[in-house]
Amino acid sequence: MTTSNTTTFDLSIDDLIEEAFERCGMRPTAGYQLTSARRSLNLLFLDWANRGLNLWTIEQATFALVQGTSSISLPTDVVNVLEAIKTFVYYRIRRIQDAGAYTNTSDVNFRFLPCLASGLAYYLALKFAADRAGALKAIYEEDFQRAALEDRDTASVQFVPDLGV
Repeated sequence: MTTSNTTTFDLSIDDLIEEAFERCGMRPTAGYQLTSARRSLNLLFLDWANRGLNLWTIEQATFALVQGTSSISLPTDVVNVLEAIKTFVYYRIRRIQDAGAYTNTSDVNFRFLPCLASGLAYYLALKFAADRAGALKAIYEEDFQRAALEDRDTASVQFVPDLGV
């Protein structure tokens, strides 16, 4: 059997919106629905930030220090500094990037794509398909739990105490 030999599957914002509307039993037909969906997608990203740490948003950054500077201003997308070294190399948690244009892809780890589609479907159902909201919320919460449980550091580590022997 032949396989694709690719692992680059992703969804554009437009495709995510279409998938979410299909899960609501609808097809987006009005410009307002598309605008509303993109707004809901950005709110969903904020919900994820409120639910806890998303490992794919941790990154190393540097800030050039100048002698005599007593304070610095970090970029506005920095949520928290996890660790800093005195030459000011730091590890930061940054915000998930906004949805932006419909042709963009989301700033989401690939494992969260099912959760993103189900979460957006739930948010849209609250506005456009209330009869499906309960079922879609349950699917979203299950998808989120599954993805969040895998969003962890899986590096092996071993601690050996110094017993002074």
